[in-house]
Amino acid sequence: LKVEFPTLPLRSSQPLVVRGLSKAFGDRVLFDGLDLTLDSRSRLAITGPNGSGKTTLLKLLTHELEPDQGEIVWSADAKVATLSQARTALDMRLSASEAAGGEPQIARTVLACLGMRGEIGNRPVGNLSVGERTKVEIASMILRGANVLILDEPTNHLDIPSLEALEEALARFEGVVIFVSHDAEFVARLATEELALG
Repeated sequence: LKVEFPTLPLRSSQPLVVRGLSKAFGDRVLFDGLDLTLDSRSRLAITGPNGSGKTTLLKLLTHELEPDQGEIVWSADAKVATLSQARTALDMRLSASEAAGGEPQIARTVLACLGMRGEIGNRPVGNLSVGERTKVEIASMILRGANVLILDEPTNHLDIPSLEALEEALARFEGVVIFVSHDAEFVARLATEELALG
């Protein structure tokens, strides 16, 4: 399998700056006063036990949630693409090729590069396995183009050939990668820095 994330230009030397970030749910404080600065080739792994706030931090970075305190500043030229944790970001009623977006023939070609060949591209996303939905979301990221990839547990539910193709594509990607993972080997091979929560 061959996967390639096209990289849009990212001229800012600091595409992401986080200052004094705090988030709590009731009495449960996930993090307090978190500072973070990423450069244009950062590969940040966010690690920690379940419930430590990894997915919450990603949702803060993508403005799905609001912080209790602090600020998140993206550079003007940062274009973000995300892989959701539950793989439910896409419209479940659309076919795989429609949900991936772009020109239908190009979408089917990208899905085929991810191992989803033939009629599977015509199936509704809601009828696909979690692993297949993962591939459709990855195809959507490829077709949209980005210079920042935010991935929540990208290795979950993927077969070995797809996992190897994804890892190679991320290694070649020339933008920023922020990812959550429990896979220590994947983190060791890909990350240039690690933020351990909890």
